Amino acid sequence: MEKIKLFFTFKDDLFLISEDNTFLQLKDSIFTLSNDNTFPKISVNDKTLLFENKLVVISNSNVTLFSIIHDFKIEFSKEFNIEINIYDTLIIKNFIVLYFIDDTCMIINLKTLSLTQHSSSGLVFGTNGKYILEYDLIQKNVILFKKDNFEKKIAFEDFYINPATNEFEKIIIEKAYLYQKDNYILQSKYDYLYNLKIISNNILSQKVVLKNTFLGETVYVEDECYHITNKNIYKINWNSCEEELLLNWTETLGYNNYSGIAILQVFEGIIVFIATKVGVILFYSTVLNKILKHEALNKSFYTNTKSIIYKEEIFLNDFEGYIHKVQLPEL
Repeated sequence: MEKIKLFFTFKDDLFLISEDNTFLQLKDSIFTLSNDNTFPKISVNDKTLLFENKLVVISNSNVTLFSIIHDFKIEFSKEFNIEINIYDTLIIKNFIVLYFIDDTCMIINLKTLSLTQHSSSGLVFGTNGKYILEYDLIQKNVILFKKDNFEKKIAFEDFYINPATNEFEKIIIEKAYLYQKDNYILQSKYDYLYNLKIISNNILSQKVVLKNTFLGETVYVEDECYHITNKNIYKINWNSCEEELLLNWTETLGYNNYSGIAILQVFEGIIVFIATKVGVILFYSTVLNKILKHEALNKSFYTNTKSIIYKEEIFLNDFEGYIHKVQLPEL
């Protein structure tokens, strides 16, 4: 049983980095301690992130970027004179967002390895290296746009009916996805999806209302926007700001008591997602509009479950740390 931080492939083999930053290699269907001496030594408390074929290792005051195409070669390393808040640090597409304990953050462009610094009072969910977009941690229906000395608040004034109290409440922005450069999909806890476009210092927004839905997942497949809830699969048309119900996926299983959705992978027009509470993994074809395959793993999973497709199988880890593998459907 291994609680893992990430999966990666190296020289056509599958590896994982465990919770204590140990490198394990898949051999004969079992992950065992790797004997590759070229792997870097990582402290137990360091944070590890993966970007394409690069491994990012972050300590309290240092960031190191390794290329892992042919060997573990250091491409970038920088020491800071102030402590990094490792817990919140993340990767957004081509950028690392480093949070420091003095309420500033630094953006590292992973393509050019250039750096920019910003003040930070919230959680960054978007950047192009020059601006940042943040969740407001106090007003949860507000986001902040910051660029140089310019700052702008964007408030979403929609309401939802809280099912616990049956009263109207302001929406809470829960998730954000970078679709393409300067174009973000924001998602509220209930009912709303927003399309946010950054043009210079202007922010344009559109919305789609999905009544009686709760915290699904959004993904793009070949420029088409799909939203999966714990019951239905929708296609979102941002030109008309309308949704199209494609499929009630629970009917495929003959059971509708599912809560929690995590999108794991997208490949060849197929969205792989999992009902996290009950541990059912599903393969949805966007071309055929049908569930090609589903399999019950009978375990609970995190919504940020780690996964990787390797040699016609998908590997993923459950809530307790056990690793599962599922055969991909025949195409």
